[in-house]
Amino acid sequence: MRILHRSAVTALFIMISTAAARGDSLLVGNLANAPFGSDAVDAADARAQGFKTGGRDWNLTSIEAVLGGFNPGGTFAVSAVLAASTTNALGKDVPDVSSPLATFLVPTIDASFATLNFTPTTNFVLKANTEYWFVLTVTAAGGTPFEWQYTYDTAIDSASEGILTSAAATIPPGSGVWVSQPNAPYMIQVMGTPVGAVPEPSSWIIGGLGFSSVFMLVRRRRSAPVAG
Repeated sequence: MRILHRSAVTALFIMISTAAARGDSLLVGNLANAPFGSDAVDAADARAQGFKTGGRDWNLTSIEAVLGGFNPGGTFAVSAVLAASTTNALGKDVPDVSSPLATFLVPTIDASFATLNFTPTTNFVLKANTEYWFVLTVTAAGGTPFEWQYTYDTAIDSASEGILTSAAATIPPGSGVWVSQPNAPYMIQVMGTPVGAVPEPSSWIIGGLGFSSVFMLVRRRRSAPVAG
C-alpha cells in the first residue's frame, strides 16, 4: 500500500505542478509599443491609467508600469492603489480614490526608466466587464519624484483580453479634480490568472497516466498469487 500511496501522490503532484507552471496571463497592456515621452508627476500630484476587463473574472497578480526620472533632491514618497471608476461633473470616467479597492507594494524608482512591478498587498479579484484605474500618487512635497512614460499608440498587446481606457491627472496637484490627460495611454501591463481556470489538456493527460499506473499496480497486487 505504501507504493500505491506514493504513486497516487506523485500523480497528483505532477498534475498540479503542470497546471501551476502556466504562470500569469496578460489581461491588458501596451509595453510592446514604442514610448513617445514621459509625464512628470509633481509633488502631491497623481496620475492614473484606466483599463477594462473582458468577459471573465481575474485574480490580480501584478501591475507593471514604466517609470523613472527620480529626482534625488526631492522627497521620495509614492503610493499605488487600484480604484473603481466613477463619473465626474463633466460626465467623464475618473478614478474614485476615496475608497481604494487594493494597495500595492511600491518598488524603488531609479533615475533611468524601467518596467517596475507593483504587487498587490492582498488578494483581489478583477470582475468581468468592469473598468478600473491604476493610480500613482506623490504623497510628499519636494521635487519631481518620478515620471511615467506614455505612448500615443493606442494598440494593446496581442495576447491581452481587456482594453485600455483614457488616462487622467489631478489638476491642480492634490485637488482631487481629475481631468483627461492628453499624454495617453501610459505604459502599463496588468497580469492575472483567470478565476476558476482548469488545467490544460496536457495536465489532465499527465495526471491520467499517473492514475493509470496506480490502477495497474492495484490489479497486479490483487492478481498476484498468495505465497503458501
